[in-house]
Amino acid sequence: MKTLVLVEFDQQQAKRASLACISAAGQLSEHIDLLCINAQHNDVKKVSQLDHISAVYHYPHDILTQEIDQLVDAIEQQYDYILAAATSTGKQVIPRIAIRRDVSPLSEVISIRDTETFQRAIYAGNALITVRSLDPIKVMTIRSTCFNLPSEGNNNATITTLTALPASVQARLLQKETSHSERPALSSANIVISGGRGFKDADQFHALLSPLATQLNAAIGASRAAVDAGYMSNDFQIGQTGQVVAPKIYFAIGISGAIQHLAGMLDSQVIIAINKDANANIHRFADYSLIGNLSLIIPELTEKLS
Repeated sequence: MKTLVLVEFDQQQAKRASLACISAAGQLSEHIDLLCINAQHNDVKKVSQLDHISAVYHYPHDILTQEIDQLVDAIEQQYDYILAAATSTGKQVIPRIAIRRDVSPLSEVISIRDTETFQRAIYAGNALITVRSLDPIKVMTIRSTCFNLPSEGNNNATITTLTALPASVQARLLQKETSHSERPALSSANIVISGGRGFKDADQFHALLSPLATQLNAAIGASRAAVDAGYMSNDFQIGQTGQVVAPKIYFAIGISGAIQHLAGMLDSQVIIAINKDANANIHRFADYSLIGNLSLIIPELTEKLS
């Protein structure tokens, strides 16, 4: 059994979601190859040292998402499994890879029962389904919050650099902009503070949450409603159509608790809800609830933490 894992990089290191995906691959086979895109050689070298990594294919250039499946085709290997984390990139790439191989993709896999049987989340995480795939090649996205990170290894896998692909006749990459922040990344932060439409505007959102996040060394996220209102960019959206996080502590402030948002944060170890509506759905899932005006509670909480 041979497995290929797509590894994404962020700020010169492999994303936590991709590392968790490597752990999932370890449950399927002991022969794991990695496809690393737009990364420095030294950063690729680090992931090549993980246990069970047989080979690493390195494409050092940036690339359009719709061209990644061409890179997979360029690797002259036959794989039984092709995996990617359930990130925005993985959700776009995996269906393209699957259709080129005439197989059905499996999305949001949260548990691997055996080499053919998988458990995945459906209905925004409100239900779980166990499926058995008889396709010759299993192509799937992995929900990274459900798998541990791989332990550091002392491996020395070979690294092969892939040559540039021919320019696409339909689209080409002109410029890529990334959001930079001094705060921890949402995907790896121990504490996440997320705000919703309970804030009256973007100014209040940042004026109240930024000092609290600074005190706790926390990442700041937002619900879909807050993103649509312009409080934060969609890079920081948490939920079914955004990022899935599982921090040690999750603050849901001014968030009603729609199922689409719950799908992105229910794996958090401790959930703290702050909402003036005592009947808000978020209180049903919170470990601790503060019912009151967030404009009064947050400054007081920030002051007591200082």
